[in-house]
Amino acid sequence: MIPEEKLFEKLRKVLIADDIINGYVESRVYLTHPSTIKEPKYPAISMFYVQTSAEVSVITQASMEIQFDVWLDSNKHTNEDLLIIQRRIRALIHRQNLSDTSIDNLIVQQSLEAIVGPVMYEQDTDLLHLPLRYNMVAI
Repeated sequence: MIPEEKLFEKLRKVLIADDIINGYVESRVYLTHPSTIKEPKYPAISMFYVQTSAEVSVITQASMEIQFDVWLDSNKHTNEDLLIIQRRIRALIHRQNLSDTSIDNLIVQQSLEAIVGPVMYEQDTDLLHLPLRYNMVAI
């Protein structure tokens, strides 16, 4: 498995294992944008890397910009729920929380929050949507 795949699996495992995240989305943390899934279920979090930004300077290193999208039912949740999840994601993927090698023998060395928001309302699906971007380096 290449470092980028290891990083995605590690992030997914960490998010799903968290009680707060799990309380909102259960195990629906998709490793792709929901538009590429035949019948995505919500609420959910999706994550994917920005295609043009993945770099490899060392064969065992992943340096990439990752976008997380939080999707919540607007009839059951509020903008504040989106922000609770955003703050939890920020805390969970901080490099100090991912410095162990117990998950895929991978250490996250850097996690920088690049973009938060804006909060959007997706009228066609009746969902609240919050995009988040992080620049991450793992080895």
